[in-house]
Amino acid sequence: MSDDFLSKIDIVDIISDYTTLKRQGNEYVGLCPFHGEKTPSFHVSREKQTYYCFGCKRGGNVITFIRTKEGLDYYDALKYLSDKTGVELPEKEEKGDVKKAKLVNKIIEMNTVAARFFHKNLRSAYGKEALEYIKKRQIMPATVKKFGLGFAPDSWDLLIKHLLSKGYTEEDILAAGLGIRTRSKTLIDRFRNRLMFPIFDVRGNVIAFGGRVLDNGLPKYINSPETACYRKKENLYGLNFARKSEQNDMVIVEGYMDAISLYQAGIDNVVASLGTALTARQALLLKRYTDNVIICYDADLAGQTATLKGMDTLAEKGCNVKVITIPEGKDP
Repeated sequence: MSDDFLSKIDIVDIISDYTTLKRQGNEYVGLCPFHGEKTPSFHVSREKQTYYCFGCKRGGNVITFIRTKEGLDYYDALKYLSDKTGVELPEKEEKGDVKKAKLVNKIIEMNTVAARFFHKNLRSAYGKEALEYIKKRQIMPATVKKFGLGFAPDSWDLLIKHLLSKGYTEEDILAAGLGIRTRSKTLIDRFRNRLMFPIFDVRGNVIAFGGRVLDNGLPKYINSPETACYRKKENLYGLNFARKSEQNDMVIVEGYMDAISLYQAGIDNVVASLGTALTARQALLLKRYTDNVIICYDADLAGQTATLKGMDTLAEKGCNVKVITIPEGKDP
């Protein structure tokens, strides 16, 4: 669905039909319409066109809200909003957008199944070496659970067989980036013998994965390809947690382990740029939550270069930028 359609709908007006909202600073607050509560914990942002309940943890945009409250599928929710507000749906885009939405939902669903598969394997005989690595990095069990860390066994098709048993097709698996074709056209697991890091969007949906080797093998990391629900340049690892921080700034680091280690140490306002130089889209994503960004990249030449570029990118988007200097030979 086009952004133009959403831009003409006021989420505050829509949600006000379900609960009384009162302005509080830049947001609107009221009793959650999804669960019974006496103290308001339901927040709606007109600027971001999003809602979030700190009680039941439900959140999303106006379409998510209507789908949940009215029990509608994606297309019917669009029709409902169109009929209620008088905003016309873009006819040429309806079928294509609904098809894409269904694909996005299916990939997220598959990624969730895969994340549970990887996490379960971490606790099995398959994951012994990965658990040892995690302990060596001093990552606590509670942190492992919170970030959903897992292990992809050293097998060609264990995940594929698991997904097929759940009713997904080979085409589905390829669309999600969880499998690849060999020259002989055999479908094999993309991730094998790697510590797995689920990548979440801001709502907590699993949209992709990163996989790290446990030895000195190369490549050190393998990441999901871009799919219908994942664009590397438009996402930040850990933002689903960092956006809930009470701090008024964000710390940005390079890698998964950097972000996880800092979060475990009590620095809960940390995100990682998914191994790429910070992009303009990522800078805009950060600016939704804060104007103050602290860059904390590695001390090597690549990290210093990325820091300089990141400073320029963030400044161009109106952010106040600071840099933490890491001693040579160390990482965050």
